[in-house]
Amino acid sequence: MEKRSTKLVETMTLFIKIQAQSCQHGMLSSKPMVEQVSDPFLKTGLQMCVDGYDSEIIKTNLKAEVDSTDAYRNLVIEGIVMVANQYAANPTMMLEKFKSHLLAEDQTKLDVMAGKVVEDWEEMCVYPLLEWYMFMGIRVEITNRFTKG
Repeated sequence: MEKRSTKLVETMTLFIKIQAQSCQHGMLSSKPMVEQVSDPFLKTGLQMCVDGYDSEIIKTNLKAEVDSTDAYRNLVIEGIVMVANQYAANPTMMLEKFKSHLLAEDQTKLDVMAGKVVEDWEEMCVYPLLEWYMFMGIRVEITNRFTKG
């Protein structure tokens, strides 16, 4: 179970890295990361994202290959769909969503592996946007996960 747990945390970290990259530079910029993936199922789903397939088509195609009781593969599909819906789930949201599926020990591992990616993404993308909104006089409600500490 330990090996499966580590693999899940590594896969979740990959999704967060790809999402951060694609949010900043577009989905095609994540192609080199996708090409390095060794798991054929994961690689197929991520390649469909890079190729611009609709998230529902990706989900339908991948679910056809998976037993509904395979928790790992179903979480992989959920992550791929979040990547495909590029702007619906940012890296911060993905981290929190993924942690809800993990035991406390694995949540800590995910924070260690992906936390810096999320922090860097927030620093580069979220905070400048919030500063621009404030400069323009646009009122923005800021939640705790987007406040600098």
